[in-house]
Amino acid sequence: MGGTPTTLDKWVVSRLNTVTRDVVQSLEDYDITKGARTIATFVDELSNWYVRRSRQRFWSNGMTEDKRAAFSTLFEVLMKLSQLMAPYTPFVSEDIYTSLMNESVHISDYPQPDKKLVDERLEKDMDAVLEIIELTRSLRNTVGIKTKQPLSRLVVVPAEESSLSTLQKYASIIEDEMNIKDVTFREDARDLVQLDFKLNFSVVGPKLGKSLGEVKSKVEALGNLEKAKFLEESELQVVLNSGDTVKLTKEDVLVERKGRDGFALLEGSHFLTLLDTNVTRELKEEGLVREIIRAVQTYRKELNLPVDLRVDLFIQADTWLQNVLIEHDELMQRNLILNNVHFEGKPDMRSFHVEGNEIKMFIKS
Repeated sequence: MGGTPTTLDKWVVSRLNTVTRDVVQSLEDYDITKGARTIATFVDELSNWYVRRSRQRFWSNGMTEDKRAAFSTLFEVLMKLSQLMAPYTPFVSEDIYTSLMNESVHISDYPQPDKKLVDERLEKDMDAVLEIIELTRSLRNTVGIKTKQPLSRLVVVPAEESSLSTLQKYASIIEDEMNIKDVTFREDARDLVQLDFKLNFSVVGPKLGKSLGEVKSKVEALGNLEKAKFLEESELQVVLNSGDTVKLTKEDVLVERKGRDGFALLEGSHFLTLLDTNVTRELKEEGLVREIIRAVQTYRKELNLPVDLRVDLFIQADTWLQNVLIEHDELMQRNLILNNVHFEGKPDMRSFHVEGNEIKMFIKS
């Protein structure tokens, strides 16, 4: 393999060999459907995770070591994947393999897994990263903030404290994928979480009788320390005005967690995520630039331009918007395959409306 493989390269190669092992076993067990589903899952991971995450590497100028590693890894994966798929999709597999190897896939040996290339820890870590990303995407959808709008902070609390140091090294992947400036992993986030306690009336109603209303008021008036103690001990002693004491357990109380200070909260199977939804002027401007980038990409598609063709982009917009684009030139260059951006008019410019702002563009190939 050429170049120096990244963590993502090592992950997709590990997944390839894990999938190869599982598909071979399924075929040996005559479980054709299981093998097909395993391949389908991997094709989705390859397309929607590895290739999408590696686009900037494929598009970069020159043949750097990183770019060489990306192409070498993708070549190996596509070659072996087409061999794996051959019994299921003979014509598609033949087309892919012949393009890569200049010979028929059906005369090649069926692939076998290389156990030395399987990294179960890495695959488990990437599963965790993908779970965090899905939780964050759900939070964005819930609060109505698109992924193109950058946000300042995501706090992640793993259910297992041992995974804190392991996951921190993947923070940059989550930041880039979900357009967040800073991802932090913490043991707890009590300062960002508001706990609301309510009685589970279906459980405690028959048990409390006439005391229900009084207990309800006292539970809802609990302080943070009392709530934390209840969560730790799963038991709460409530002293009534009469002097009697009522014991409540975790089955008696419904606990609802909410984010505070502009944080939105979502809890999954293995992680609690807190997303800072406060949008500053700087974040708003960057979000606008990203929407303009999307408009340029749409324009390119309409012109049927090759994805790797570098172009000159001509823009006409209000002065303040031009200044915003100049300030975020590096972001434009990183996400669009450009020679230069020119702030001047051209005949036949296309008009776009982005976030309520009119912007005219012309692409010169």
